[in-house]
Amino acid sequence: MSPAAGGDCYAGVDVGKLLHVVVRGRADPEMGERAARLIAAVESFDELGRLFRLFGVKRAVVDALPETRAARDFQESMAGDVWLAYYSDAGTRGGKAEPIIWNETEGTVTLDRTRTLDDTFSRFVLQSNTLPANARDVADYYDHLKAPVRVMEQAKDGNRVPRYVETGPDHYAHAENYCAAAFEAPAPALPQSQVVTRQQVLTMLE
Repeated sequence: MSPAAGGDCYAGVDVGKLLHVVVRGRADPEMGERAARLIAAVESFDELGRLFRLFGVKRAVVDALPETRAARDFQESMAGDVWLAYYSDAGTRGGKAEPIIWNETEGTVTLDRTRTLDDTFSRFVLQSNTLPANARDVADYYDHLKAPVRVMEQAKDGNRVPRYVETGPDHYAHAENYCAAAFEAPAPALPQSQVVTRQQVLTMLE
């Protein structure tokens, strides 16, 4: 795993005591494969920013919780290339909303937890998410991917619906899910707090 020539990588970050990050290169135009460029855990957003610059991350989705303020500060420091992610369980409740909803005003994205994890795990089955030969040597990676278990539960309307239950630490699984979402982002995120109006520009020039 190493930075790719020309950059254009996409990243997903799950936030906890450590920041678990997955960086994948742009999809191969013929095979559609998204090669893993980095799978790691870092201690700070400063270190994360350094890695983003090193690997030429074009777009990233970062867990907004539990460190919302720190994640927002990081988003602003990366000049709008970062979206902050929240999960919903609309699919579990039988909702029909889109699995990924982008809010360009706030620079946030809401992911249907069950449906997006379904899509992410299918990428491994279909071998579009490729891994290096030494992937088993990456500490905790395989264990985290196996931790979310898909079960069927009965919803309030009586229908059986799928959901994922956590059987152990699963940070890399969610980092992969956020990384997959980053490939789908429509445009660089720009929170309203970063929007500079023409009048503000004129005021600054006075």
